[in-house]
Amino acid sequence: MLIPYGLVFGLFYFCIIPAEEQFLLRTFGAQYQSYCDNVPRFFPRIRQWSQAARARFDWKSALGEWRVVLAVVGILLFFALSSLVSTSLDRSNLKKSDIGQRQ
Repeated sequence: MLIPYGLVFGLFYFCIIPAEEQFLLRTFGAQYQSYCDNVPRFFPRIRQWSQAARARFDWKSALGEWRVVLAVVGILLFFALSSLVSTSLDRSNLKKSDIGQRQ
């Protein structure tokens, strides 16, 4: 089960993220390049970036990500339901085989 997740992560990390970075570099130029030079791509930094803009948290922007939350919840529900159906079918097949052996 970890292999598919690893492949999806690899696809995103090695294909999509560099393409997004190129887009951001074309869009924001030197400002984005400065950000890339000072903020690690993968592992978070312990200290705060000294050039980071001081801003209040924007709830409106955060709540705008509801589509992502719905997608994640949908995926989790799909896996949970498919697991339940699979388990139910396995139990049903075991009961049928037990009945067939008793006769």
